[in-house]
Amino acid sequence: MAEDNKDDKGKTSTAWNVKEETILIETLVQQKIAGNWGDNNPKKMAWTACETALAGTVAPKSANSIKNCWQRVGFFYLNICAYIHIYSSLKRSTRS
Repeated sequence: MAEDNKDDKGKTSTAWNVKEETILIETLVQQKIAGNWGDNNPKKMAWTACETALAGTVAPKSANSIKNCWQRVGFFYLNICAYIHIYSSLKRSTRS
């Protein structure tokens, strides 16, 4: 695969683009709504759903690369959600 790169220690890293990250986030949000979440983390069936959703991409992703990507983009995504929630709460309170 052209998108896999090995570092000096022989570990493989997978390149992600914005479209793939968006698919990952949308899939995990759907899985959260479906209840496939436990102890503040996705369950195995949620990761499987992500693998399936990303199967049609240029370089299909493994469960490990999906989990690694989620650790990176999940924090950013959750912060954005928090800011949107705070902003909308402030807008509502100023209308009263």
